[in-house]
Amino acid sequence: MNYAVTQTTIIERLRKVEDPDILETINALLDSVEEKSKYILTDDRKKVVEESRAELKNGDFDTQENFFSDARLWLKEK
Repeated sequence: MNYAVTQTTIIERLRKVEDPDILETINALLDSVEEKSKYILTDDRKKVVEESRAELKNGDFDTQENFFSDARLWLKEK
């Protein structure tokens, strides 16, 4: 789909949405897209982001469940 068709399709679909939660979520998403240009990263921060992306791509991460489980164990030790 080209840009104009995609835009028109999205607008038509939005007109049919009646759930206020969905509309608020879409609005928040659009707000975040508009705000992206406000974030200026230093070279060090860019490096951290790239390293994080590489870790994610390589599967070098833990699940949220495991993180909280480990955190609970750590807190019990204190």
